[in-house]
Amino acid sequence: MLLVTLMTGCSTPRALMPMPTLYATGKAELFESLPPELAGNRVNLLYVTDRTACRDKQGRLMYSAGRSRSLAFGSALFTIGMPDQKPEARPVVRLESLSEHARFPPTPYPLTYNDGRYEVDSKITAQENRVDRALTHEINRRLAIGPRKEIFLFIHGVDNSLEFALETWAGMWHFLGREGVPVVYSWPSGVGGVPITAYNYDRESGEFTIYHLKQFLKIIAANDQVERIHIVAHSRGTDVITSAIRELFIAARAAGQDMRQEYKIADLVLIAPDLDMDVVGQRLAAEKLAEGIGRITIYVSPEDKALGLASVLFSSVLRFGQIRSEDIQTQIRIGEHINNIAFIDAGQTEGIGHGYFYNNPAVSSDLMLLLRYGLAAGSPGRPLIPSRSHFWRVPVDYLKR
Repeated sequence: MLLVTLMTGCSTPRALMPMPTLYATGKAELFESLPPELAGNRVNLLYVTDRTACRDKQGRLMYSAGRSRSLAFGSALFTIGMPDQKPEARPVVRLESLSEHARFPPTPYPLTYNDGRYEVDSKITAQENRVDRALTHEINRRLAIGPRKEIFLFIHGVDNSLEFALETWAGMWHFLGREGVPVVYSWPSGVGGVPITAYNYDRESGEFTIYHLKQFLKIIAANDQVERIHIVAHSRGTDVITSAIRELFIAARAAGQDMRQEYKIADLVLIAPDLDMDVVGQRLAAEKLAEGIGRITIYVSPEDKALGLASVLFSSVLRFGQIRSEDIQTQIRIGEHINNIAFIDAGQTEGIGHGYFYNNPAVSSDLMLLLRYGLAAGSPGRPLIPSRSHFWRVPVDYLKR
């Protein structure tokens, strides 16, 4: 019963996230000076996905949990407003339309063998280049609207639909002051059915999507108009993004490239990471992944019941998103000289969900101070309580004192 709730509970549309404490207490202004294109009750996000496109009963574009061998990108238009005839309720985020702009050729590309080399057909390469340019043009169009030439990329977790992920990031980007370019990368999760089977499908979909995610990261990193990239991944999405970054890092290291300069990842934020600690130690820490990223911030909750269920399901000794301060030195051995890794204990979570970055105004405020204002953990103005080296705690009265 609990697992069924875990698997299906995060698919229900919901109201706009609660206002972060940062704005509710007047510590910062939500909007300082918005360009006309970003003002008003409409929010437009860029999405990138390798889900299968389909149509609903009204003929509107949707995406299923089916896996598509071709990567597509498009725009998602939302409105933020009060629900009809319910003035006492929170504002709602409503998806108005999806519009797919272009689609890459299906992968793997067909190869020919000529003079001892495997080559991709020139027509396929030409099509790939056309879509690459179209995506770059769309990103540059959005970058030109505001002064912040940065990308805020969100990667969702298990059993999330594209629509749910977009709703989540529409609310977060709204409270990020609508700065930079908001992007949702949606991989084929949320197949439904028997919970354990569905979870396993999603885990393998996370492996399926790695090539496409790397394809997208390479495109935005190569764009000279993009100055910095901020990546936020939730739950099982943390495995998706860290696997992709790890493979890019290995290739960059082999080519003698500087990962930070090559991929411009200023922030990697892992929220409730659904990862086995032994796997983290061998695949991420041992590979020295932190060398290639500006800052890595990991939001955890030892009381996270959703990760507790995952731990039981996979016989994991410890999930990364449940790590306690006393586990740090023995589990991952972060040296005192390393200053770009921070663990943030978000405190208790409600029920068995772990959307505290969205539902808890204190945690969302801390995320705003990190991403919007660039404040590192321990900085003045970001009132975290230090615990041990590299570990802080979000106080209950965050920003209220």
